[in-house]
Amino acid sequence: MMNSVNKFTEYYVTNPFEVLSAIKDEILSINVSEALPATLDAVKNSVLTRAYTERNVNIPAMLAEEESKIQY
Repeated sequence: MMNSVNKFTEYYVTNPFEVLSAIKDEILSINVSEALPATLDAVKNSVLTRAYTERNVNIPAMLAEEESKIQY
């Protein structure tokens, strides 16, 4: 099924499932902790808004500032 030709596999030069299979050991798992809801709220409500609306924003500094506001 994964190697069957369809509109998704035709889009790529190489079969995406073969590529994912080849690099699967390099893909890290998601780290889910009690801080996840607060982190997602910060990203959704502040980080994305600031990144797209503030001119010349220093992204690393802004991320550090927002991270310091998260209550763990």
